Amino acid sequence: MRYNESNPGTTVGGYNAPNTYDIGIRRFRIQFYGQLTDRVFIYSQIGLNNLSYNADRKSGGTPGASQTGTGGFFLHDAVAEYVIVKNKLSFGAGLGAWNGLARYASSSAGTIMGLDLPTLEETTNDVTDQFGRKLSMYLKGKLGKLDYRLAISDPLLYQKAAGYIAAPSTSATFSSMPPKPQCQGYFSYQFKEQESNLTPYTAGTYLGRKSVFNVGAGFIV
Repeated sequence: MRYNESNPGTTVGGYNAPNTYDIGIRRFRIQFYGQLTDRVFIYSQIGLNNLSYNADRKSGGTPGASQTGTGGFFLHDAVAEYVIVKNKLSFGAGLGAWNGLARYASSSAGTIMGLDLPTLEETTNDVTDQFGRKLSMYLKGKLGKLDYRLAISDPLLYQKAAGYIAAPSTSATFSSMPPKPQCQGYFSYQFKEQESNLTPYTAGTYLGRKSVFNVGAGFIV
């Protein structure tokens, strides 16, 4: 629930609105996952962000909905995974966030503190992916204290992004050329307690439940 004193000139539906109040849903998620056999694991997640009085009705979740303020209900994750070597090597495919470059390129929204998510690490958020997720094939696992993930991803078409800019301008933007397969990976050496890699999402805080110290590095090409 929120009450807001607006800047001069603010309008709602074309009418002047010096102040507003609203009741909204900031973030809603449903997760489905299960170990179908000793080697086969599935994971799926659906949800919406920012549902309020000015959101689209029954929106189907167009790319960019999570960033533009509409309440799009959309598919976040849908992957199937096969264990090749227990704990050491798994192969998976589908729509997921096994991203490279940095720790918070695949952040766990449920464990992030109020204002501390460095979104600059989500380099392609809703531009060539769906809220950080890409259609990918990936390998993941742990070799001792080394946690790793490698993925070949199929980026989404930039022309379908909510912020697509058709004409060249003085501002830097993404290429409108057809996307090519993208290789990405992230490696972290976990000196203290080990973090789970059941799903791709990295915790923001464990609120004292776990003592973690990692050194990591990644790439996207």
